[in-house]
Amino acid sequence: MNAIANGELTGTRRDGSYTVRRFESRRKLAPELMQIGVGPFTVVKRRGPDGIALRYALSTRQADDLMPQIDAVVPEALRFVTDRLGGFPLRTYGIYATPAGGELETQSLTLLAASELTKDGMEANGSDTVVAHEIAHEYFGNSVSPRRWRDLWLNEGHAVYYQNLWDQEERDRGDLAASMKRAYQDSAARLRAQGPIAAPKPGAFKPGMAPYGWGAYQGGALVLYALRQEVGEATFRRIERAWVTEHRDGTAGTADFVRLASRVADRDLTSFLHSWLYAQKLPAMPGHPDWRTS
Repeated sequence: MNAIANGELTGTRRDGSYTVRRFESRRKLAPELMQIGVGPFTVVKRRGPDGIALRYALSTRQADDLMPQIDAVVPEALRFVTDRLGGFPLRTYGIYATPAGGELETQSLTLLAASELTKDGMEANGSDTVVAHEIAHEYFGNSVSPRRWRDLWLNEGHAVYYQNLWDQEERDRGDLAASMKRAYQDSAARLRAQGPIAAPKPGAFKPGMAPYGWGAYQGGALVLYALRQEVGEATFRRIERAWVTEHRDGTAGTADFVRLASRVADRDLTSFLHSWLYAQKLPAMPGHPDWRTS
């Protein structure tokens, strides 16, 4: 049996018939992002870009089958995201591949289904895009956590946006504008059902459940694409880097993002962003006046 957790392994000792492993994280860690795994797995270590320590907890019988895909995707996805956002917020990153399934951005140790990391699973499911999505979460949601649940679009919208960039611009498997257009066409019905992107209707979700709906994911990505269209690629990248740098290891919300974007762009973007974030019907997409909602 083996054990894995967030952070770095700092000590191992025997205690009778037990092995005690100590893991420490030097970065702030929200309780929802904790991960502990115990089972018959092997921990494979690698050195990633910029000296990031990589470790993968993999079923011992599957490790040889999973590592070729992991070695091909994780370092490249890390380079892709860090090129756009600056230095990775952690010293360690890795994947805990389990037979249970699921995908979670648990800090420094992404939870993924082992079946998605096989050669067939990776090709069939496009799981490399999920890897890029979860790596983006190390910045958006993990390092910079949402102040309130209605700020969830800052987590998921960013992760979807960079997932789409990876898939359609880096891997050349589609057209970003085309995928954004499809989401835009879907938006009217989604917003009517669930409420605005940054002010979802509590009644649209199960009691006690966070608003993990269309607005947080595709809606948030649309906001970011619209912002990039409005201010240009260079300014948009400066906004993104400033956001993850200035709010690193902290919490921040929608109002903070609007203020920071306005400051970095050197223009008041409040009305523009509010027209997207709090609308029941999205405004015209900059650069695409012909797009129509459903």
